[in-house]
Amino acid sequence: MVVSPRRTCGCRCSDRSAGILRLLLRLDDICHRRKSAVPIYVAAASLAGFALVVVARRIDPIRVATALPDHPGRGALATYLLAVAAALTLAWLPGMAMTAISGDIAAKVGPYTSSVTDALDLGLVVPVAVIAAVQLLRGRPEGSVLTLIMLVVNVCIGILLIAQGVTQLASGVPMTIGEIIAKMLTFAVLTLVAGGLLIRMASAARTRARHEG
Repeated sequence: MVVSPRRTCGCRCSDRSAGILRLLLRLDDICHRRKSAVPIYVAAASLAGFALVVVARRIDPIRVATALPDHPGRGALATYLLAVAAALTLAWLPGMAMTAISGDIAAKVGPYTSSVTDALDLGLVVPVAVIAAVQLLRGRPEGSVLTLIMLVVNVCIGILLIAQGVTQLASGVPMTIGEIIAKMLTFAVLTLVAGGLLIRMASAARTRARHEG
């Protein structure tokens, strides 16, 4: 059986993107443990950002869209992406709104100068998820690329968040039931669903390749 470059293009690009993400997550963990490593993290994050641009330029949306299997369907994938956008919005936006109304910003950001996670999720991840869903439903190749990237990113970050949440609970970090449900269980479910979708897509792609090979 010979698998054409079209079927491997999306996987290679996703592997590279996931590798860049794993590097950033590892460096982020190191920097939280050793503050002296922050300059290294800044430099690595900058290089990774430029590397991501280089990888993105090599992605052929049409080839990726062609390589992706028909199952799960676009409706299921778009529903998942919208669920991710809704979960992130519900997780961060109410707290930000309450902070803006009360003016107690110091309690919100703690020892930091800003709430980076909230800003990245609401300002970047949520819009990309919505755009990917809309483009996917319209049958645009760019929607397939964004969907594949979102699934890989969600699995990578989700694994980190699950491990972080378990560690916090084991260490006795005070958390309300609402926080556990909104910021742990919800994202754990989304991570498992993303992993299941990726496994199903990979299995369907291999099956189609065997039939056509």
